[in-house]
Amino acid sequence: MRNVTRDKHLCIQWTISLMLEDLDFGDDFGLLSHRHQDIQQKTKDLCETASKIGLRVYIWKTQALRTNTTNTNAITGEEKPLEQSHEFIYLGSKITADGDGIGESKARISKASQAFALLRPIWKTPNISTHTKIRIFRSNVLSVLLYGAECWRMTKSLEYRLEVFQNKFLRRILKIFWPNIISNEDLRGRTGLEPLNTIF
Repeated sequence: MRNVTRDKHLCIQWTISLMLEDLDFGDDFGLLSHRHQDIQQKTKDLCETASKIGLRVYIWKTQALRTNTTNTNAITGEEKPLEQSHEFIYLGSKITADGDGIGESKARISKASQAFALLRPIWKTPNISTHTKIRIFRSNVLSVLLYGAECWRMTKSLEYRLEVFQNKFLRRILKIFWPNIISNEDLRGRTGLEPLNTIF
């Protein structure tokens, strides 16, 4: 991998001071570049380096995903074009070509709702303090909700959806039901939780 990512100018600018070359997890990895010719060069280098050490890149299992580009030229490896993908799963999160996090956020909201439901006995018991319940909510429900959220394209509608989720379940923990009402600011004051959009 060191040979494939040796040219720093072939990477993508992640932050002002950080360049991102690739994503690795176990034996799966993703090569990243801003330009078509850069990713083509990385793919070629990967195939050549692998063959030199007795490994083989299975091109029929390798996919390419493009975002925000009009270039439709095929990326090739071993003289064969890579399959063009519109989405893939990386560490349990769905990455899409349009960068839209709506589908993934819906799935995460569903999983976080399930996590909240599994903890129903904790929410109902009077023997656990509200402070402890909020800590459990943060560690066991919000962590499920926000898993992989750094890959989402944050929009106002997505921010709103996440805030509605958090506020709805915090009201359940605090046992604030209709017709009783409380503002979101008061809710945050009572629970000590910040709005979710401040996390990103």
